[in-house]
This record gives sequence, C-alpha cells and structure tokens, in this order.
Amino acid sequence: MSKIIPFSRYFQKVHPKSGQPTYFVEKLWKGLIQLKPDISEFDTEILKLNILPVIGYKNIQQFQQRLFMIEPKFHTIRAGNRWKVGDKFSPRVWSGKPYCSKQIIIAPDIEIKKIFDIELINSVNSNITGHDRGYWCKVDDVVISELWFNELVKNDGLNWIDFIDWFNLKDNEIFKGQIICWNQNVQYL
Repeated sequence: MSKIIPFSRYFQKVHPKSGQPTYFVEKLWKGLIQLKPDISEFDTEILKLNILPVIGYKNIQQFQQRLFMIEPKFHTIRAGNRWKVGDKFSPRVWSGKPYCSKQIIIAPDIEIKKIFDIELINSVNSNITGHDRGYWCKVDDVVISELWFNELVKNDGLNWIDFIDWFNLKDNEIFKGQIICWNQNVQYL
C-alpha cells in the first residue's frame, strides 16, 4: 500500500508569495513525462481523476500549455526519516483548505528511486558558503557546493528565494529530513 504525500497548490501563509500558486502538480507531471515520455495514461488519468477543475484548468490543452512554461519537479523534501527506496507514494492535493477538505489523487502512484538525507542550516555567521542569508546544505552528511545546492532547489520545483522562504529557518535553526526522489538520475555528491 502506498503512503500519501500531499503537495501544496499554493504558497503557505508565512511565505512572501502566500496564496500564489506553486504549480507543483504541473511540475510533478512535467517531471514524470520527461522520465517516461510514453506515458499513455497521461490524458485519461488526469481526466479520470477529475483534477483539472480543482487545479484551475478548463481542459487538458490548458494544462499541457502550462507544462511548456515550467521546469520539472523531480523530488520533494520532507521532515523526518520514514521513507526508503522502493516505497511508493500517492501524490495528492487538498480539494480546498488544507487539512479541512478531501484529498485528491493527482497522478498514479510513484516509486521512490533515491533517498537522500538532508540538513538545511541557517547560519548567518557561517563561512561555508556565500549564499544569501547564510543558508547551507548537507546531503548524506556532506556539505554540498553552491552549484549542487542550486540544482537541488531547481529539482524541488522552486527558485532560490522561494526555497529559502519555504523553509523559513530562523538564525542557527536546522531542518533535518529526506529528499524523496522519483528520478534515478538525480545526484548531489
């Protein structure tokens, strides 16, 4: 049985872009299509699951047009340590207000190809990297370079500023979790 991973359709209240769309559903689908271009159930699965109206599209053509304008999402970052390679997850979104509405499946179950342990650290006084606001990142206990950090941010479906604001770490605060990756070609070390 697959575990559930909900994806946010909008930036959360504490984010400067609060209420604006994240396009995570579209970015996830673009990533899936790039990994497996022959996804035959693309049109029928989206329509069958009846998510187009929920995510704001009148028809499949509008959805496909959005896919041309965005970068793919190849992983998600979650707190804790409960996932392993080979697990499957059911990607979902809330039909309305988070935690107060029904969840809707947005794609077929996805197999996890790679797991990376991640630590994000906001250390303003750190000289490890020159990133804005003192953020640095460890993947599998290794501090990654700015180049790999930027690649990680992109693969998560965000830009640098949105990523930092998403985690919203206070000075000297550390986030520990996992990168749950469905693209076996992603590498950070």
